[in-house]
Amino acid sequence: MGKPGTTERVSWCHQRRAPRRVRRSTTERALVDAERLFFVFGPLSLAMTGGAVVALVVGWVRPAPWLLALLLVAILSTLWSFAVSRFMRADALGEP
Repeated sequence: MGKPGTTERVSWCHQRRAPRRVRRSTTERALVDAERLFFVFGPLSLAMTGGAVVALVVGWVRPAPWLLALLLVAILSTLWSFAVSRFMRADALGEP
């Protein structure tokens, strides 16, 4: 099954089946939630697109490395805050 001396779980990871299965289950779950919570995922999709554009502009400007890191963390923090606030307002953090 795998390399001699490896456990079944480690062997499973060595055969590179884990990422595909994790991706597939995450995608399926996201698609189900996207249909059920369109009023959350719609604005979130726009915010993520805007964040990506802002991150590209920041990279294109080529600020000092410390400022680049600070700006990218600020963009990510803003997106996370927006996402969490949308999910909290929709009461969507839990079982369907």
